[in-house]
Amino acid sequence: MRKLIIIAASIAALAVPATAFASVNVDANGNDYVGKGDVQSALKWNNADFDNNVAKPKFTAGTQSMSNQTRWQCSGGEQSRTSTVVQSRTVQATQVLSSNGKQITGWNLTGFGFQYVSGGYSGAPYVGYCPAGESFGGFLPNVFTTDVTDGGLKVNGIDLPNTPVLPAV
Repeated sequence: MRKLIIIAASIAALAVPATAFASVNVDANGNDYVGKGDVQSALKWNNADFDNNVAKPKFTAGTQSMSNQTRWQCSGGEQSRTSTVVQSRTVQATQVLSSNGKQITGWNLTGFGFQYVSGGYSGAPYVGYCPAGESFGGFLPNVFTTDVTDGGLKVNGIDLPNTPVLPAV
């Protein structure tokens, strides 16, 4: 009996570090694999919780803000109006099933998608507007910007153990 307890304790000691070192290595395109254990650990789900909620995980990875500044010249100086859209970066995920095809072992992450969060305008009240008494002198080149905020990989808003892949040098 004592040998059985020692063997069980040894196996448990080996199993704990394996989960502690689990990580998800998402590349710049949003591709990788997330194991069932990573999701369970992040969401503090036991097996019953996992079975009841397995259809609901949502993977996200920060936000993306895109702006278009339309510029024009008036006799009194340059004017502009900027359109901005903010999107959350969703991560497309496909379930991976065990060899018997009945149990989910994880998800293949297959790239980013985007979901509208907010949008708006700033600057002049409309494109081509010149203040009273000024004349329109023509359009200037537009300025386009895209800013990505990498919030790390999350499942249902909770951080996953994420080790980002560095770009090749």
